[in-house]
Amino acid sequence: MTLLEFAEKTSPVPLTAWQRDFLTMYEQAVRDGTKLICMPGRIDRRMMTKDIVNQYYSSKPIEVYCQGTKKIGIPCRRYLGKVEGKAELLCPICKTVNVVENGKVTVKEREDTKHGN
Repeated sequence: MTLLEFAEKTSPVPLTAWQRDFLTMYEQAVRDGTKLICMPGRIDRRMMTKDIVNQYYSSKPIEVYCQGTKKIGIPCRRYLGKVEGKAELLCPICKTVNVVENGKVTVKEREDTKHGN
């Protein structure tokens, strides 16, 4: 899926011709490794376009490795798969719940450790 296709599906309002051209040029610049300099119009459309670009490039799948520790204190680091967006993955080895959000993996605290039981 291209950046323009993603934007058309996720945009809350129809894209303007300028936005469609910009998104096409932006994706080409990223692919070529070049800079793209432009002067966008109204601030509300500019912020919406920026948010769409950030969502598109942050929604790429990331590889997730367990962030928990085994019983003997060694980091688990088991491969749990590729994930896009938000997810909670349970490690079958150390039983740690790994939370994926915004491209970052964190460990979810267990309920019994929160209350000191």
